[in-house]
Amino acid sequence: MSNTLDIQINDQENGEISVALMGKLDHSNFEKLEGVLNDFIQEKKIFTFNLDFEDLEYISSVGVGVLISAITQAQASNGKILMINVNSRIGEVFRLLGLPDEFYETI
Repeated sequence: MSNTLDIQINDQENGEISVALMGKLDHSNFEKLEGVLNDFIQEKKIFTFNLDFEDLEYISSVGVGVLISAITQAQASNGKILMINVNSRIGEVFRLLGLPDEFYETI
């Protein structure tokens, strides 16, 4: 079983940035996403963007922790990270961990 996480950054025509996550996000690869998010927030000072979960198959609590940290940092700078296209399995993980549904949109 592969624990691969692929990340694709897309600039939308309306100026928004979307970060597509594909595969599985867990303890073996969370640092890859953490690096991308830190680059956006700390280096590039981009505080508002979407995380597209359409092709994300799995997320562990470690992955959720990375997301919560990034959301907190973005909010501290009046930004917003919205998780879009969240499937029902991942949405259930978010719900069980108490992540407010204002941070994500399910499909």
